[in-house]
Amino acid sequence: MINMKMMKATKKYSFKDWWSGNIILIYSKPNYDAKNEAEAPIWVTWDDIIDSDIPKIKEKQKSIFEEEVNKHLPEWKKHFLKRFDKSELPDILLNDELNKFAKIMFGPMQDILENNKDGLYFDNNHISEIKNFMNDKINGASSDFDFVQSRICLYQNKDKISDQIYAQCCWEYFKWLEEEVSNSGLQKEIPLLQVEEDKEPENLFPKIFKHGYAYQIFLELKNEIVINDSADYGFIYYKMKDSEFHLIHNNVSHTTFIKFLKKEYSAKIESHRLFKFSTPLKENLYKIKLEKFLPHISK
Repeated sequence: MINMKMMKATKKYSFKDWWSGNIILIYSKPNYDAKNEAEAPIWVTWDDIIDSDIPKIKEKQKSIFEEEVNKHLPEWKKHFLKRFDKSELPDILLNDELNKFAKIMFGPMQDILENNKDGLYFDNNHISEIKNFMNDKINGASSDFDFVQSRICLYQNKDKISDQIYAQCCWEYFKWLEEEVSNSGLQKEIPLLQVEEDKEPENLFPKIFKHGYAYQIFLELKNEIVINDSADYGFIYYKMKDSEFHLIHNNVSHTTFIKFLKKEYSAKIESHRLFKFSTPLKENLYKIKLEKFLPHISK
């Protein structure tokens, strides 16, 4: 919320005014003593900036943003690789790390979320900013960096990474884990049920799943992609039921599957109908699981 006690812009300002910290854009979060009016910054919008200087400021904001991401990201990677190398169960560590950051970016809101790398705590406001930033990525919104302050601006908290920079670090870290670490060949896949080559896994719910292999696919997908119960279980339901192999029986309705999920897995689904929310990550994981069991289910 804008503090109305902040000083108003009274003229057109330049790149130099922004860079020196004499002004602050309303899109950023100033850090100052609101009780001391003498400390209040001059609060401006883009309309208060000389037109020819706006591109200069925007370019500098983008540069600062990228520099900050590149400053923090290597430490995140270094910290993880140190744990990964020492872990006796690196595959589980990797999966937990992927799930943790997927929840930060795309999971449900939480009152407090702790990032165990740097001891920072995030309340709902911080989580909301992170999710808004990620939603813009999902929806193809333009990448604006209006929130970035100049390097020497006095009205910023230099001890804390901004929510948007943190979100970008989360995204690039997640992609690195998924693309480079996951493909390094260092981790071993541990199925939730031991699948012997010539022995079908037990099918605990034959009225839902066609056979034990279908149930195994469900378990592995549930373990790896379910963050938002409604959206992710909806993806699993449609992919497995619409599969040419009919991994979920045709007569299993939305209502039946939701009741099954709530009873057996305490799923938090308020709707009476499931919807398919697909992402490249989920599609790729489903393809991997299907190919893994294809020799059995295609017989």
